[in-house]
Amino acid sequence: YSSTFIYNWNENWLATDFLGIHSKMYSAFTDDVTFPLYQKKLLAKVKDNLDNGLPSIIFQNSFVIVKGYDDENEVLIYTDGVSTSFLSYDELGYSNFPMWCIHLFSLDKINIPLKELYIESIFQAVYKSKYHDPSLPIDQYACGLRAYEFIIEALEGNNLSNSATQTLQT
Repeated sequence: YSSTFIYNWNENWLATDFLGIHSKMYSAFTDDVTFPLYQKKLLAKVKDNLDNGLPSIIFQNSFVIVKGYDDENEVLIYTDGVSTSFLSYDELGYSNFPMWCIHLFSLDKINIPLKELYIESIFQAVYKSKYHDPSLPIDQYACGLRAYEFIIEALEGNNLSNSATQTLQT
C-alpha cells in the first residue's frame, strides 16, 4: 500500500515485460463517451483473469489488487495491502480522479534475451535516477535520487520540507 513510492503503471508495465510476464494496461478518462463500453469489457477481463488465478491492479483512489469477485452481489473483492474491500461492478473505474486505470496480467510469456534486458535495465535506472516523472506533481512526489534524500532526512529525524512530508505520507 502507499509508501515512499507510488505505483507508476508505465514503469511496472515495462518491469513485468522484463520479468517475462505479459501484461496490458488500459487507462482513459471516465467522462469519455466510450467509458461504459470499456467498463463492461474490462470487468469481463478482470473476472477472466481471476478465473485463471491472476489478480488485476486497478485504481480506486489508490492502486489496489483485485483478488476475487462475487457475481451474486455484483462486486469485486480487492485489497490495498492492509484490508479487504468490495467494489460494485458499476463503480469499476470510478474514483476521486477523472481517470481510470487497470493493469491486467496474462499467462502468456515473453522471451527477452538477457543481454537486452540488462542493457535496458541500466538505461532505465540511469534515466529514472536523474529525472522527475512528468506525470507526478513535483511538490508532492520525490522521484529518482531525490527520493533517497527524503528517506535519509526522515531516518535522521530532521525537520522535513513540506514536499518531503507529503511524499512520505503518500
